Amino acid sequence: MPELHVDGPLQPGDRAPDIVLDAITRDGTISLQDFRGHSPILIGLFRGLHCPFCRRHIAAQAQLDAALRDKGVESLTVVNTPIERARLYFRYHPLPNLLAASDPERVSHRARSACPLSSLRRTKPSGRARWVWTSSRACRWTCPGSCPGQ
Repeated sequence: MPELHVDGPLQPGDRAPDIVLDAITRDGTISLQDFRGHSPILIGLFRGLHCPFCRRHIAAQAQLDAALRDKGVESLTVVNTPIERARLYFRYHPLPNLLAASDPERVSHRARSACPLSSLRRTKPSGRARWVWTSSRACRWTCPGSCPGQ
């Protein structure tokens, strides 16, 4: 089995570190250790429930859950939203069969991301809040079949 990738972002086949997160859609916690040796897992990492694009993709992941389970793949949604806010959101916007976890400290995102959110800083130029990159990093996206020349 591949070892933990420590020199940069995780790559396909790398062993993910065991991270324990608060469960949103059920009581208790969710650990990646719960899935080891049982089934592969698709982990969707989302900035938070404040993001309309993230909410749309979370709903899409919830719709794919049944098809993934039929193929033997579990799915987990991880959001950077604090647990209380996330539970409140899903109380009023329930998604059946969605397994979701809260990670407001972005531990899971930092372990897997080529562009960690820790390089973002909030500034208030001229009284308005905005996010700026504090360091430049290259992001590599692989979309087989969707890019010209592939």
